[in-house]
This record gives sequence, C-alpha cells and structure tokens, in this order.
Amino acid sequence: MDTNQVDSLFSKENTAAPVPDIFRKRINKTLDSLPDLPKAGRKGYSKRVKKALAGAAAVVFVGGAILANPPAMADFVKSLFSESYDAGLASSLKQGLVQYPNARTTDKGVTITVSEVMADRSRIVLAVGAENKNGESLVGRVDWGRLEFQDEHGKVAAHLKYEEGNVYTYVFTEKPTSETLTVAGNFTEIGSFATRIEGNWNIRFDVNLAQADQQTKTVPINQEYVAPQGYTIEVNRLTKAPSAARLDLTVSLLDKGQIFDAEQFKRNQALMSHELMFHFEDKQGKPISYVNPQELPAVVHQFTGDSYFDEATGKMHLSYIFSPQLFDDKIFDQTGMRLVLDGCVLPVKSGKSLTFKPEEAMRKPVIFEDNEGKFTISDVRLDGQGARMKLTGNVYYRPTSGEWSVVDDQGRQYPVEFIGGGISDINQVLLDASLVIKGMSEIPSEMTLTHKVANKLYSDQNWSFELPQNEG
Repeated sequence: MDTNQVDSLFSKENTAAPVPDIFRKRINKTLDSLPDLPKAGRKGYSKRVKKALAGAAAVVFVGGAILANPPAMADFVKSLFSESYDAGLASSLKQGLVQYPNARTTDKGVTITVSEVMADRSRIVLAVGAENKNGESLVGRVDWGRLEFQDEHGKVAAHLKYEEGNVYTYVFTEKPTSETLTVAGNFTEIGSFATRIEGNWNIRFDVNLAQADQQTKTVPINQEYVAPQGYTIEVNRLTKAPSAARLDLTVSLLDKGQIFDAEQFKRNQALMSHELMFHFEDKQGKPISYVNPQELPAVVHQFTGDSYFDEATGKMHLSYIFSPQLFDDKIFDQTGMRLVLDGCVLPVKSGKSLTFKPEEAMRKPVIFEDNEGKFTISDVRLDGQGARMKLTGNVYYRPTSGEWSVVDDQGRQYPVEFIGGGISDINQVLLDASLVIKGMSEIPSEMTLTHKVANKLYSDQNWSFELPQNEG
C-alpha cells in the first residue's frame, strides 16, 4: 500500500493529519504479512484491513512500551518537540522514544499539563502547558523548577536548566541508576504580585528509561591530568544516549592553601561548568566542536553544562550535554577524535592592593591590574547603601564577585559587594560593574582597595587524549 492509500484510508476514519512515517512503516509491515486479497470481493476485506491498520498502530504504542496514554494521530504530528530546534528531541521523536503521560490538574480555572516526556541517561525534557478557562497561556507564570524527579530511593535526581517555549529541559545531577523515575510537583500559586493566582495543583507521573537504555552506550574514560599549578582533572565517562551525549568529569585542588582559595572554589560550584575550556578535533587536528571557547566565532554542539561540589570527596563534579550529532557512530567509532584541554579558570589568592585618592580618580581614572584583568576606577560616590565605586575595563574571563575589601585613611575596613558583570566581546570581556562599600558614610581622602581572591585563567595547558576508548 503506497503513501497516498494509507493516508486516504485513515482520512476516511476521521483522522485529520497525514500518517507519520513511523506509523506508515509499521502499517505496511503488517499489511505485507497478510495473504493476498482476491481481485473480487475486496470490499469484504475492508474491516479486516482496517483492523490490521489499527493493530499496526497499536504495535507502535504498546510494543514500544513507553506510551501511558497514546495520543491521537493529529496530536502526534503536532508534537511540541517537533517544533523545537533541538536535534536530539527530533531524533527521539522519530525513534518513538517520547512518552505521553497526559498528566493534568485543574484548580481555580487554571489547568496545568505535562503532555510529552523524553527521558534517557543524559537528560529529561518535558512539553508542558498551563491555560486559564479562556484559553490564555500561563506557561511562563508557572515555576516549573518546583518539579522534582525522584529515583526509586526517593533521591532528587534532576533540576531545571533551560526552556524553549513550552519545552523545558532538566539535567541529571548525577547519572541516574534507576530504570523508573517519578515526576512530582505541588504548585500553590501561579504568577506573582498582581497576577498571582493561589490554588492547589498537583502533578505526579512515572517515566521509564528502559527503551532508551537499549539505544544507550557508555564509554568508560580513565584519563587524568595533574596540572603543575596544583589542580587535577579526571575524565570519567561519556554516555551516548538517544537525545544527547553526556560527558562526566571532576576537577579538584591539590594545593588548597598557598595558591587556590578552597572556599571560593566551593562557592563557584554553580558556575564551574563554564570555567573549563576544551575542544574536540579530528585525527588531522582540525577542530570539530568547542566547549566554552576562548575565541569567536567557534562551532559549538553543547546544549548545556552543570556542576556541583561533593563535600565528601572535595571534588567538583562537572557534566556537559551535547547534541548526539557530535558523537555520531560514523564519526566517533569509525574515525575517532581527540579531546584537547584549552584552559581552566580557578580562584587564586591575590591580595593585590591599590591605594588612591577618590577625588583625584574622578578627575583622572586610576588603573588596577592583577591576575583577573585590568580595572579602571573612575568614580566613587555615596549612595543609599554606603559608597559606590565604578569599575570598567577588560578582564580575561569572568570577574570575581564578593572577594574585595576597602580600608579608609583611618584604618577602618568595610565589607564590599560586587555588582554587575562583563559583556563578552571578541576574545575579551568588557567589564561594567560597581563595588558597593557598605557602611561608608563619607568619602575618605584616601582609600586602599584589595582584591582578595581573583579568577585566574590557566591557558598554557598541554593535555589531550584520543576517543573512543573501550566501550562497556
């Protein structure tokens, strides 16, 4: 049966949309297994053919063992995942790995739904909805970060990283060990301030990873780099899942006292995935893809990154999620590639100080330079919180927040808060920030600014290794 015949038959059965390829292939396979129909009396087989078609469609749903409540054909075609620019989601949708929990809860005229789920060992992605009784979307007013993903031991396994329209992506803190995850959320309010709606919305459903596991490969990697500056990078494994690939590694400090600031290292855990720079290249040394590139433009296949500090081991755990295209079997298994370390940003004890006269700085800006970059101080004046010092200039990577101090000409020391950040430009970061000097009631004739801890970029590394290694 050709494409038009299949679509025509389903249209007669009040199915509005064309039949997706994944259904058509299964339908044709089922029809091929039927005995040839006699030329005469074909009409007598219409019910049988229709049952076969329905059975073929059911095989896609039930045989896949992933659809709790299969959607209508038109709903499948209109999948929110198909509208995403995420190549991994598109691939999972084609492979039939999307689950349909049809989770729904309504209160105060507002309905919250989770209609589609894609889950494998790299991440979990939800297609969500929220509407009032007038059909107006409230998706952006729901705190989707309140959803929890628990394994069979009740441990929270994932958290929200980013969204694209109605599609929300959550990343596993650690590679999950359970085959089934429970997604649960209790929302007591939607919106904020004038738009707040109070109520009680409860969502709960299970997600199964079994079918995705059949198409998942784990590549063990036992590579360690001990930097002469006193830090270690350990690359542990690469997980090639249907929707994405995940690279897991750790960074730890060997010298926690003289060079590096261990406390700031721990405080940086939310940012550490941005502080490691590396790239992949082919056997000829041509770059394929970059992670946190130092120079632009650059090819990037990374979806997101995550990091957390493990108090028990003293190690920072990092994970990077990539498009599955980067580690396509034809490239990865047959041709191979190399991971090359480009640099690492770590908090170092600086102690660099500058003594200057604020009044003169307002007429002629003064320059403060250390491991982090070159800062220009052009303005110091009182505001509601104390005094505010304007900082501009260029930094090598990312400005450190909260590791400054100020002492006035009477020897009084003030707590300082860093506010602002940097704007990335070609091969540099343009600083636009302020230091809020808390408790300062008058501008002294002279003050000393000290940068206690600075971010230092180590970019003179020489370490790489080949991929793949032994798969398990």
